Amino acid sequence: MSCQCSTSSYLPRLSSLLQEAVFAQLLELVKTNLSPEKGDAYLTSIVALGHIAFHLPDQFPVHIKNLVSRKIVKELLMVDAQEVNAVFT
Repeated sequence: MSCQCSTSSYLPRLSSLLQEAVFAQLLELVKTNLSPEKGDAYLTSIVALGHIAFHLPDQFPVHIKNLVSRKIVKELLMVDAQEVNAVFT
C-alpha cells in the first residue's frame, strides 16, 4: 500500500515530463518542416504550430514566439508582401 502511494505521487510529474518531451520533439519536427519547399508538410506545420501555441501557451512561449517571428513573419509574410509589391509596381 505504501509503495503504491509513493509511486502515485510521482505519476503527475512523470506525466508532465513525458508531455514536455513529446511536445519538444513535435516542436522540432514542426520547425524542420517550416519551409515552403516541404509542400503539404509546410502547411501542416503552420497549423500544428498554431494549435500548440493556442493549447499550450505556457509550455513553449519563447520557442513559439521565435518560430513565429523568424519563420512565419519574416519568411512567409514578408515574401508574400514583396511578391504583391512586385506585381503592383
